[in-house]
Amino acid sequence: MAHALDTGFRALRCSADILAWLPYASRLHALAAEGAHVEAGALVIAEAIEELVPRAELPQLPPWEDSETFAVSLGSHFDSHVQTLAEAARPAAGKVAGGDRLKTIAAINAALFSERGLRGEMSAANVVAGSSVNRVLVTGHGLPITLCTIYQAVARKLGLQPEQTGLPRRVLPRLDGHTDAPAGAAESAGGARPKGVPVRVVPIELEGTWRAEYGIHGTEVVEVRLVSGRLEARKLTGDPHVPAGELTWIAQV
Repeated sequence: MAHALDTGFRALRCSADILAWLPYASRLHALAAEGAHVEAGALVIAEAIEELVPRAELPQLPPWEDSETFAVSLGSHFDSHVQTLAEAARPAAGKVAGGDRLKTIAAINAALFSERGLRGEMSAANVVAGSSVNRVLVTGHGLPITLCTIYQAVARKLGLQPEQTGLPRRVLPRLDGHTDAPAGAAESAGGARPKGVPVRVVPIELEGTWRAEYGIHGTEVVEVRLVSGRLEARKLTGDPHVPAGELTWIAQV
């Protein structure tokens, strides 16, 4: 009898949790239908975490972050931090309209990973807090998909228009050759997608072995090959997120 009661109460608690999350799930579906940027959905998830997860289960915020203000101003908090990161990258980025997108990407990498020290952390203790873009911007460590979302938001502030590409057990930012907005076309996290402007892609020899900076993982070696009309980059040296021998990015040419 006692076992049956325990099972029943667990089922009730589970049902209550599901019902509490339903309004947020509905908002996420609506944003997807509108074609909103992924950052808008990330803010909904951050709001759900602050509203539904007990404070005792979340890491304590640093003294300079007022917990009450933080919880009710997630959008402005996110935009402020993203704008600061974009401004840190802007002097080294130059003008995207000039076509030097690799220079802009290098500047973003330096601002986020070398200077700000953002890093991935997939420990069980960090799964919830690491899913909140706002908390990751404060603590500096989060789930890879959350870091990818922050990366996209900063890139948009600098005129690039990246998208997320889902791969087995990981997600990567993707930058197509024709979707960049004019330099300085900043937008808020919940903004609609701007119409892209054509960007001429200069044909250069990309096949071969390249060195690349991967944030806290340092310099890694990537082999790029043209396969069935697309460029495939495979790690020769890897890290916990993308081990050696696996694809790190794919580009249509």
